[in-house]
Amino acid sequence: MQAFLIVIYCFRLHSPFSSDLQAFSLFFFFCSFLSLRKPTGRARSAKMSRLLSFLTQVHTISGPVLMLLYPLYASVIAIESPNREDDKQWLAYWILYSFLTLTEMLLQPLLEWITLWYSLKLVLAAWLVLPQFKGAAFIYERLVRQHIRKFIGIKDYHPSQPGSPGGKGKKKFFHFETSN
Repeated sequence: MQAFLIVIYCFRLHSPFSSDLQAFSLFFFFCSFLSLRKPTGRARSAKMSRLLSFLTQVHTISGPVLMLLYPLYASVIAIESPNREDDKQWLAYWILYSFLTLTEMLLQPLLEWITLWYSLKLVLAAWLVLPQFKGAAFIYERLVRQHIRKFIGIKDYHPSQPGSPGGKGKKKFFHFETSN
């Protein structure tokens, strides 16, 4: 049991959770999980604590990899490719990710009470990021785009049309004056 307490303490140090309430609720969850099993000796307990420690580290590192590193890499690849669809996917992802991060910052005291928030956020980020689902483009097209169009005042904007103002390299936001 002492090894388990050390694992929980290490989890608390490297945890994405910021409140003691979440750490203690995870502690009691794991204690109830271990109490359902029959005690089988020290070797089994040491293996279980190493497995829990490994799974905790994988869970902790998967957030930045899934939400930042892979989208950063895919965004750079999308910029360099001539295809416009991947640009739309990754721009939509970064819009949604920044909105999610700002919302999370504002609702932090409330989200501290939801012990599975980090895992739910990972699942949502996986759905937004993975190219099989194209969740970011889907959410942007279905929910965000209509509100942005109302706010900006654009009426008949279709990014799929070749002559639209958002075409890649067609029109620029800034026009610089040069002396010739």
